[in-house]
Amino acid sequence: MKNEWISVKERLPDFEGRLLVCYTMKLTQVIDAMLYHKKENGFWIYSHEMKKLSWNDYVTHWMPLPEPPKS
Repeated sequence: MKNEWISVKERLPDFEGRLLVCYTMKLTQVIDAMLYHKKENGFWIYSHEMKKLSWNDYVTHWMPLPEPPKS
């Protein structure tokens, strides 16, 4: 199965959990794993101070995490 980026303008995830996201920060595209909370309708990370931060305004694309390598 081929993983492809999904635009947040197209649709948001229909599940909660960790996924890969692409966001723009200071004109640089960043790929990172974040939590998606369907109930709160948002992408979330935790800062170094352990405060919940929303990244809804920055996330442009997302995709499910790939399967881990097989041993």
